[in-house]
Amino acid sequence: MKRDLNFSLDTLQAQELLIDNQIDIASPSLIINLSKEPIYLLIDNSIINQFESRLLYNQTLLSRKAQACIIKLPNETKNWLDTPQMICEEIQEKWQTAFNLYPHIGELKKLGMYKSPKDIINGFELNLWFLKEKSPGRIHKEHSFTEVHLQVLGIGKMQKYLKQERSSLYETAFMTPGFTHYPFYDKHIQYPWHSYDAITNCIWMTIEKH
Repeated sequence: MKRDLNFSLDTLQAQELLIDNQIDIASPSLIINLSKEPIYLLIDNSIINQFESRLLYNQTLLSRKAQACIIKLPNETKNWLDTPQMICEEIQEKWQTAFNLYPHIGELKKLGMYKSPKDIINGFELNLWFLKEKSPGRIHKEHSFTEVHLQVLGIGKMQKYLKQERSSLYETAFMTPGFTHYPFYDKHIQYPWHSYDAITNCIWMTIEKH
């Protein structure tokens, strides 16, 4: 079973995927497992566990009943280390700017940041974000929910800080297509100061549990 998600674009197709048998993946695709049921890759018997992601080509997936998100990558580029112009243009036409959505956060006014509509898979809220190249994101830590991020296109950085100042940086996780970073929150759902920064034009997915 496949279902187009609310944030699926003409230039970047995103779908919910129920894997209850064998499924072939032909074109280059990102997949993230959103269930506790493992997904097996038959070509080498490796496993995709919950919140793990892969960038796959010509693979066969097998599971008893796993729910996943799959994003088909464009063929117009070979390494996906930047976001193709056609996708940037569709995003700016269809999505809202972060500042329009959160006008009380003045820092967002100068950022070329856009947010897609949301969708839900297996109780997890998903949406995509876009940030223009060479843009440092907002340093924040106020979350009442758990979240991780999957890099879709471009190169970015998830950064940790001791306080709400860039000079207090103490850790960087580089984000490349197909990579999902480890959770930043602790068992009390407390986050350090952190930001997402774009090196190239970037698209990433947030996976939230409220």
